[in-house]
Amino acid sequence: MLKQEPGFARLPKRIIQFASNLEALPNVPLVAKEMELILEIQTGDFWDDITVEILETVRRRLRNLAELIEPNERKIVISDFEDEIGAGAVLEMPDVGSGVDKARFKMKVRRFLDQQRNHITLIKVKRGEVLTKQDLAELERFLLEHGVADEETMGSLAEEGGVGRFLRSLTGLDRSAAKDAFSAFVSQHELSANQ
Repeated sequence: MLKQEPGFARLPKRIIQFASNLEALPNVPLVAKEMELILEIQTGDFWDDITVEILETVRRRLRNLAELIEPNERKIVISDFEDEIGAGAVLEMPDVGSGVDKARFKMKVRRFLDQQRNHITLIKVKRGEVLTKQDLAELERFLLEHGVADEETMGSLAEEGGVGRFLRSLTGLDRSAAKDAFSAFVSQHELSANQ
């Protein structure tokens, strides 16, 4: 940023991903202490008027948390082939930046769900109750109406199992609903003490 290099524009994505990884560790006291900053970093407004001083503050407050993030295992791929270069051709590249950033979308939906936790259909999702077609349509309308998702995103959710499954993966299951489901399972099956 100090040198005003054009490559700086790509770096906020790395910091946002770092903050997203930290957000997944809310039970760690050091992370919980900085959670407000971690969530703020992931918003677009934070990066609008960014300064060197703000970046230095972020660096100092979050640098000791990096070791808490578990590294992702990467598969090693070995290839053994010779590259053959053909005749050159000029190609028109489409605009970059289309598609859905899933991590940011999940974060956006999580925050929205926290704000709307008393919505009747969302309560049904949290309790693990069966959702009707009308409930699913209401959830889709609700997300579209509040600008949380667009038609393209809803289409990709439909391909991945639907909006109901996606929201359940974010909200989890209510503790009492989980206990009730477990009790029903135990009463239907004869289980030994070890089981």
